[in-house]
Amino acid sequence: MGTYRSEKFVDVNIWMEERYSSVLMNYLSENQIFHVRGNRIADRPKNIDQLMSRCEEINKMVDYLNEIVPKGTPSKLVLPADIRAAVSFLYKTVKEPYDRINEIMARAESLYGRLASGEPIDSCLKELESLVDELERIRKNLSRKIISFKEAADSLRRRLDFLGKNSQYESFFVVNGWVPEKRLKSIADDLESLCDGLVVIEIVKVRDYPPTLIKVPKILFPVQSLVDAFGLPKSTEINPAILAWLTFPLFFGMMFGDVGQGLVILLVGLLSMYVSRRRKFDGITGMIVNNGQFLIALGVGAIVFGFVYGDLFGPDRFLKFGLFHPMEETNRAIIIALFVGVVHITTGIALSVANCLMNRKYLDALFGPVPWLAFYLMFTYPIAYKFFCPTWHMDLSGIYFNPMFLGALAVPLLVMLAGHPVKEILEEGRSLREALSSIGMGSMEVFEVGLESLGHTISYLRLWALNMAHEALMIVFIRLAFMCYPTSFIAGLVIELGGNLLVLTLEGAIAFMHALRLHWVEWFMKFYDGTGYPFRPFQDKCRWVIYGGLSAQRF
Repeated sequence: MGTYRSEKFVDVNIWMEERYSSVLMNYLSENQIFHVRGNRIADRPKNIDQLMSRCEEINKMVDYLNEIVPKGTPSKLVLPADIRAAVSFLYKTVKEPYDRINEIMARAESLYGRLASGEPIDSCLKELESLVDELERIRKNLSRKIISFKEAADSLRRRLDFLGKNSQYESFFVVNGWVPEKRLKSIADDLESLCDGLVVIEIVKVRDYPPTLIKVPKILFPVQSLVDAFGLPKSTEINPAILAWLTFPLFFGMMFGDVGQGLVILLVGLLSMYVSRRRKFDGITGMIVNNGQFLIALGVGAIVFGFVYGDLFGPDRFLKFGLFHPMEETNRAIIIALFVGVVHITTGIALSVANCLMNRKYLDALFGPVPWLAFYLMFTYPIAYKFFCPTWHMDLSGIYFNPMFLGALAVPLLVMLAGHPVKEILEEGRSLREALSSIGMGSMEVFEVGLESLGHTISYLRLWALNMAHEALMIVFIRLAFMCYPTSFIAGLVIELGGNLLVLTLEGAIAFMHALRLHWVEWFMKFYDGTGYPFRPFQDKCRWVIYGGLSAQRF
């Protein structure tokens, strides 16, 4: 299992005798390795609906008893291994005290009528005392069982739901779901041992893509949550979390470069990590406290670019050095922002090529991201050349209206345009005339490629624009503060501290949102589908319930 892609799963049918159903469910729940696909084989198993209704009755009785019975230390409850026998056993076990308590309540209420009819009070009181004593004995006896009853009722409903999504034939049944490919052999060996060899595991070949299970290091959790918020990675595509972990602080730092304010964010991140180890928070506070490592990364990005720009709680305050000053070297800052966008978008298109190749979609790669990558590299080469050779005079009209250059740009677009007809001929066996009817769809894709290549690249100018806004706002507060210092040092200090706090919160949030947009819109749209669904293993962990028979012997 890697952090780039999901663990691989195989779709299997597990066939076995019905009497081993509890063995199977106990094993799958204990190991959490089975994602139920649902019934694809036959009709709903016999009597599942009736058994589910009976479980609803049990739940209502348990809820009633739960309200009037004092809680004690739970005791173990042993249920039969067979699901039908377990439901029947639990129903009888719960219904007996339930009916008796209702009977006692009814008799107690009838005493009022008997007193009204003239029956001696002594005999009524004696009978009432007897009923109270019996009720207390029942309640005391149930106090150690009520939690087990509730757990057993919930467990049976989960198991019935599991069986209801699969199929049954007379004395045997089959369950269908996804299991980890690397665990398949060990699962087969374990089940064969547990079920005395009376089990068959059949691998099913399906077109559906499997669920997604990605385990990332703790340091990647915040970025992975941002990726998942856009959409869970499909099991067949690259997970962009690791690359986003590098580029997100980079973009944030470019827009929010300041050593002092970055140091504040870094300290908040360290404090968040310290607090999160001792207490968990919810809401907005939880989002900040539980993502301390990510705040540290953003703070480091802001500090690094603060040194690059020479900013410490504002431009040209205390740091009299820097590689360059964006407000003084605007053209250079613009080229840097565009070049970063070119590299980022190029990486996204290259990841699309990698996704196609890893999934053996060679025609899709040949007529999709490969020519797009060639077009984009030619289209943006003046930006890259200007970045590495700042003294070069960029004549855009002379470059982009050059017939040779336009012809070179047209070649990859024509390849993309021919992609739909060629794929329909080779993959679907259509005639040339039928395939040419899809040329319209191809032309729309070519138009979108050209539009995205231009629009998305320009969108990275926000890396420069947000930094300009950040520095301009800080300059305003600094000048206001310096105007107040001669007359009132405290007033000037309040203005400067308030300005830093406002910029830190407002501009910091804006820079974060724009960095997120550059990933979600400008980058993800090149290679990331994000339509995966999570791996949800069957789970039925019981603390106070033991399924007897075979399952009691095995577990």
